[in-house]
Amino acid sequence: MAASVTVENLNPKRLQQQLQTQPGSLPFDEILYCNIGNPQSLGQQPVTFFREVLALCDHPCLLEKEETKSLFSADAISRAKQILATIPGRATGAYSHSQGIKGLRDAIAAGIMSRDGFPANADDIFITDGASPGVHMMMQLLIRNEKDGILCPIPQYPLYSASIALHGGALVPYYLNEKTGWGLEISDLKTQLENARSKGIDVRALVVINPGNPTGQVLAEDNQYDIVKFCKNEGLVLLADEVYQENIYVDNKKFNSFKKIVRSMGYGEDDLPLVSLQSVSKGYYGECGKRGGYMEITGFSAPVREQIYKIASVNLCSNITGQILASLVMNPPKAGDESYASYKAEKDGILESLARRAKALEDAFNKLEGFSCNKAEGAMYLFPQIHLPQKAIEAAKAAKKAPDAFYALRLLESTGIVVVPGSGFGQCIQNEIEAEPESHPFREGTEGLRDIIAAGIAARDNFPCNADDIFLTDGAAPPVPYFLDESRGWGVSMSDLKKQLDSARSMGVFVRGLVVLVEENQREIVDFCRNEDLVLLADEVYQENIYADEKGFHSFKKIARSMGYGEGDISLVSFHSVSNGYYGECGRRGGYMEVTGFNSDVKKQVYKVVSLSSCSNISGQILMSLVMNPPQVGDESYASYHAERHGVLSSFARCAEAMVRSFNGLEGVTCSEAEGAVFVFPSVRLPKKAVAAAEASNTQPDAFYALRLLETTGIVVVPGSVFGQMHGPATRREEDDGGINGERSEIAEIEAASTGEAARLRAALRRAPPDAVRQPHQPFERLTQTCFDKSQAAILPFRTTT
Repeated sequence: MAASVTVENLNPKRLQQQLQTQPGSLPFDEILYCNIGNPQSLGQQPVTFFREVLALCDHPCLLEKEETKSLFSADAISRAKQILATIPGRATGAYSHSQGIKGLRDAIAAGIMSRDGFPANADDIFITDGASPGVHMMMQLLIRNEKDGILCPIPQYPLYSASIALHGGALVPYYLNEKTGWGLEISDLKTQLENARSKGIDVRALVVINPGNPTGQVLAEDNQYDIVKFCKNEGLVLLADEVYQENIYVDNKKFNSFKKIVRSMGYGEDDLPLVSLQSVSKGYYGECGKRGGYMEITGFSAPVREQIYKIASVNLCSNITGQILASLVMNPPKAGDESYASYKAEKDGILESLARRAKALEDAFNKLEGFSCNKAEGAMYLFPQIHLPQKAIEAAKAAKKAPDAFYALRLLESTGIVVVPGSGFGQCIQNEIEAEPESHPFREGTEGLRDIIAAGIAARDNFPCNADDIFLTDGAAPPVPYFLDESRGWGVSMSDLKKQLDSARSMGVFVRGLVVLVEENQREIVDFCRNEDLVLLADEVYQENIYADEKGFHSFKKIARSMGYGEGDISLVSFHSVSNGYYGECGRRGGYMEVTGFNSDVKKQVYKVVSLSSCSNISGQILMSLVMNPPQVGDESYASYHAERHGVLSSFARCAEAMVRSFNGLEGVTCSEAEGAVFVFPSVRLPKKAVAAAEASNTQPDAFYALRLLETTGIVVVPGSVFGQMHGPATRREEDDGGINGERSEIAEIEAASTGEAARLRAALRRAPPDAVRQPHQPFERLTQTCFDKSQAAILPFRTTT
């Protein structure tokens, strides 16, 4: 007998657990997730050519092995070499430019041009972790306050309504007409626009999803022309969600990008702001877990594009695997290539299968009593209408649920099938079902990997860890400032913490969290947060980078538990990443946050925010689980793993010590000991004439020094003012291992967002050589000696990476 309908027993995850622990206790054997497009979770095989290229790029040493030629196709080997040649040092684990690797953006632009027949510029391409980050970036750019509105289709993919709400804007709905096959009517657009404006809403953009999600319609070309004219006449940004462009199932319809439509109408670059979104998750590729995609932005002014770049730079870059895959999707094998025949067979087979399933499901619905369903023209979904009997509607009201949600819950309870109620898309009572029923990785991360990471945390801290507290993320991506005391080795001053908190509260600032970057005074910090009722945000991504023998890493969770504080005593979020430590896999974009001390309602809200981006990339998830559970003594790989780990960390420690010693040996430069992480933060005493020259150029003295250093030596460092450092010290940043490729993008991104020198610095960066600089302290010495004057000096801090 099936259990009664309750929130507890209808959580699909709980039902899945019950199926595993109590076989036969439910009237079905498995959960079928028909609520999300995730083809490979149900057995769709990845495209061979794509995966061969990814494998070779992930492990370039395979290209040097003779047997590789018999295991991989010649064009996959050639393409992998071509891609790796565009990546400095062939380092697919390194950060890239925030827009994506230039060579990959060139490939995507070439693919767009081939598709549309109109030029495309790599500088217009922002490669993202799927399409969702592009949506968030544009909402962040367009929405200033609650009076800024975005026109969105109803029914619509909830990403848009949720993102608008998250950024504080107003959703302005327009309604697709079910009677005309979910047609988009310009008359309704105009009505909704005028209604919004009459209420004081400044409508800034129109979202169009083509092919439709969740409705599956494909826009007619004439309809697209009308939409473009509407946006042009009304001064709206056109946000074109085109992630299902490969999924067309009817002969009388074809996909035309809005970029192609705009250019074919004679509109140029300055006539219409357009954002086109594409993803590797859909189409015939279905690589949802790789989290790859791009947005092409055209028709925006240079200052606006600068702001988009700044927003993109906050997360440094998208994952490199997803970047490579996006370039492959837009440039697959061509006729004449060795892999073309097998590639085409795989592609055609997948698309034909999807079309057959869509048609079969459509026919099945239309044969059921009380059901009706429009033709499935494209995408991966059907949106049937169900006419519920009055008794079912009354039962739903009695359960205080919308009738469609009540139906969806009963369907899950009786059959194990998960569908999305139509009200979830803003529609009146309806249900959405995917053309191909599929399960998916839970959004906080693949279940087994979170178990592995929780076990690693428990082993590290000797305190229990719950996998449900782990949210796997694309890296560890704050706040009221407090100042670290350089004279105390950058220690945390509790008196300054209290002073800054009181000052903020006196100005009406509601201080909610504390960001901790240095691992000292931990017990005092925990007590401080507990007493002041603050959330403790513990950035612990450098926990492996400890160079001082007398210091050891202790997580704040371990400290809190060792002090006797339990789950309900202090709210703590702990961050970790695969980008740092001895692993340094920056380009993989893997990480986690462990969320403890929050009640269940708050954790549900955390889950909702996380779910907006579907999930983090699976490669990063796997790597994060390996970082927390590396080879153990007795494993075959342990000896080589231990030697590599020891070698990397020993090298970091030697470089850090050498750099600190070198800085302290320079006249006018002082530097605290590097106890951990991968940076040093020296202070440079600049002469009065250098300070005057900086003021004359309307530049901060530390930024002026950094620019001069770049122009003179090709070394990129970060001025201390970028980190909120007080005037008096100025700080540089360099890497102990001498690599500057990651820093070139980071300085262009983070400093550009913080100083007025963005254009000048980027121009200088373009002149900087891409090769790594192995001994950065020597050029520092040359530049410092050329302008140093013992009298009237100013002290400026600079951060340099070790």
